[in-house]
Amino acid sequence: MTWREYLLRTTGAGNIEEACVLYLEEDGDLPANLESLVEDEELVWGAAGRTETSSGGAWEMLHYLDLGPLREEGGELRHFVQFIDGDCPGNDYLGVRVPDIESLALLQNRLDELETGILLRRD
Repeated sequence: MTWREYLLRTTGAGNIEEACVLYLEEDGDLPANLESLVEDEELVWGAAGRTETSSGGAWEMLHYLDLGPLREEGGELRHFVQFIDGDCPGNDYLGVRVPDIESLALLQNRLDELETGILLRRD
């Protein structure tokens, strides 16, 4: 994995410039060449583990969509979609939670309205 890929995956930024700024704010120095490989295997596994899982993939697919009032923002909404970026300090889990079948149905309806082609299923 190159540093460019690593920065984009781990910061959640939309472009490399924003990713670099976010990384500098959190972690310090950037490598001289963003196309060089990340040599620290723990960094690579951590970055891949966030997005290469089914829960991380769901987060990546849904997080940047306009879900309107379904996007949970700490309000008193009855039906919502919750985006989790780390369940607790030091945890790299990415995932999406939908609390009930009604919320799932509303999410599917919104995905259909956006013509995403995404079909949800309840496991």
